[in-house]
Amino acid sequence: RKKIATEFLQLSCSGQCDKAYEHVDMVSFKHHNIHFTGDAKSLKDAQQESANKMPNKVIDIKTVVQEGDLVTTWSLVTMSTEMKVQVCHMFRFDSRNRVVELWDMGQIVPEKIPNENGPL
Repeated sequence: RKKIATEFLQLSCSGQCDKAYEHVDMVSFKHHNIHFTGDAKSLKDAQQESANKMPNKVIDIKTVVQEGDLVTTWSLVTMSTEMKVQVCHMFRFDSRNRVVELWDMGQIVPEKIPNENGPL
């Protein structure tokens, strides 16, 4: 499940959304991104559009944790030289190892931060 989650993020970030969604149950899948309707097709289309608009976008997955049917990742997404976002994704899997639910939270990383530990 950890491998499926990380591959999903890497593929969707790079614009290979058809391949990324091979492990998603397109019928029962739901997500909680507040910017789009909650179905798989809406999120997939938005991810593909994002990848098309930002072809140099890179995701650097720093941490992956699995507990039961949940996998959580902590990543740094470099959208452009001017914009980096720290992102937490949480995937829920069914018994067939298909992604059936996804949560994500992001925070833009400013160029200068007072915290000496950094964002990640």
